[in-house]
Amino acid sequence: MEIKNTVNKLDQYVTRLDIDQPGSRPASQAAERPGPAGDTVDIKSAGLKAAALETALAAPDFRADKVEGIKAALEDGTYRISSQDISANMLQAGREIF
Repeated sequence: MEIKNTVNKLDQYVTRLDIDQPGSRPASQAAERPGPAGDTVDIKSAGLKAAALETALAAPDFRADKVEGIKAALEDGTYRISSQDISANMLQAGREIF
């Protein structure tokens, strides 16, 4: 199957359709048409979300200072685990899920 240069033929056809329709403009002027009143594009919120994502991705995966403190407390035997705090946090996490 041989495909010849059909792009130019299609462009001519589209341009001719634009001209042939009553009240229409050539394709070259189509981009200059203003949109309906009230059409707006707000990229500020998308930019803010992108900035927040960049900040989150730049943050470390863990808090090194807290890890070092716990590690030191474990090594010298001063780290205390509160079963009440653990159970309270587990219950709270369960409430958030359900």
